[in-house]
Amino acid sequence: MVTSRKYKAVWAILDTRAIYASFDDANSWIQLAGISGYPTDFEISGADDKTLFMVNGDVYKSIDLGFTWTPMNAAPSGHTISQIGVDPQNPNVMFISDSSDYTIRRSTDGGSTWQIVFTVPANPVWGHRTVTDIVIDPSNSQRIYLGTYNYPWKSEDGGNTWTRLSSLEYTVIYNNQPKLTSFVRDIAIDPVQPNIVYETTQWGWTWKSTDYGNTWTRLNGFAFDANVHHNVLFDPRDHNTIYIATLNFGVYKSTNGGASFTQLIDGLTAPDTNIYVVAISPWNYDHILGGSYSQGVYRGGGSPNIPDLSKAKGYTPDGGVFCFTDPMVVSARMPDGSIYVQAEDRSHGIRVTGTDGFGPGDLVKIKGFMGTASGERYINAFEVSRIGTTEPPAPIGLPNRAIGGASLGPEYPGIAGASGVNNTGLLVQTWGRVTAIADSTHFYIDDGSAIEDGTGWTGVCVELPPGAAMPQQGDYTIVRGISGATTTGSQVVRTIRVPIAE
Repeated sequence: MVTSRKYKAVWAILDTRAIYASFDDANSWIQLAGISGYPTDFEISGADDKTLFMVNGDVYKSIDLGFTWTPMNAAPSGHTISQIGVDPQNPNVMFISDSSDYTIRRSTDGGSTWQIVFTVPANPVWGHRTVTDIVIDPSNSQRIYLGTYNYPWKSEDGGNTWTRLSSLEYTVIYNNQPKLTSFVRDIAIDPVQPNIVYETTQWGWTWKSTDYGNTWTRLNGFAFDANVHHNVLFDPRDHNTIYIATLNFGVYKSTNGGASFTQLIDGLTAPDTNIYVVAISPWNYDHILGGSYSQGVYRGGGSPNIPDLSKAKGYTPDGGVFCFTDPMVVSARMPDGSIYVQAEDRSHGIRVTGTDGFGPGDLVKIKGFMGTASGERYINAFEVSRIGTTEPPAPIGLPNRAIGGASLGPEYPGIAGASGVNNTGLLVQTWGRVTAIADSTHFYIDDGSAIEDGTGWTGVCVELPPGAAMPQQGDYTIVRGISGATTTGSQVVRTIRVPIAE
């Protein structure tokens, strides 16, 4: 599994040979793409927290959260790529491993050209040369770690030269004889103290280094047979809290940097105890996600956190995805073909584009990309399904000053100078005297609140559909429409959008 905190996304590759994504705390999943074979690596670019790389013989790249993929043609003819590492600071720099000739190749131009920088030697006991992980230090892109079935390796000069980290070794039984070796599976660099590095192993538990991998200490606190460890995960709130996925023993958790561990296995029964990868939900850091080798994704850490529309408007950035698990009711159709939908309890609403054939009273479920236009959040839908009908919603009566409301989060700061519950996207009704006619489709009304939005006119702006009758200046009028927003200079200000008459 791979997660994006910025876009509130989780991706998983299942043994059904398909890529799935969840954007709602793992409550629902979207199949993004079918694939042939079994991918050997899946990474996200730290530069934008959105670009994905999948290794499946060749390297495939997605720049749209995994909805479409393009082959990078990184594999020479007849060769097979197994792993990729992308510089978190400069995504043009990346390394791949070639399992056909056991070479490490480097690109500095985003994958257009590649140069061989290292050939992995054979393990002296087993002969293995498999590369299992490539990790570039986010604090110093010249430092690269290489996990292999022949010890870990490190480069301090951007991949030009490599040193075997031979102090990470342990005893295995081979041909009834004890042998010293090192089979590294996963590498994790502490996000706060990059001198601290964890590496999981095959048959050797998990090891920790506090000096950039030069010396290693094996961590204790695991069951004796729990010696195959998959990946290490840091809690984003506390780098000393780590989780380790294991073969057949669930997940182990430490809150003191690996000094001691607690086994997390309640609710898991074989074969689900083989947790191949562990991740943390970007919607709720208390929710731990475990990818079972063959049984799907499990969630632990409390009740589901089902994001609602207000959270999406406030915290999902433009280009992010939100999938509604609850139906929404269509409240209005607009002249540009978009619709507005809102929760049946009238707690929140939003404009939806990319729709056709829906009208007030339709109950719909929506999946789409979040965006912002003229200061107002919207969803560009890629899937809308009608699940029934109900009575069209009645408007909420609000005085002028209550239109709009305060911030919902960092992605939606709300109306300039406004306070109270945010009601943008909801069907509302307000009233007042016409103070100005701005143009053929816009006028201002004031109920005595004397709102100033920087245009020089007093009141709340009302936007009419083309051809609608315009009141006269000085008329007292009642307006029914959508509580919307628009920008005036650098400010987000109130706008009432009158829908098409039904």
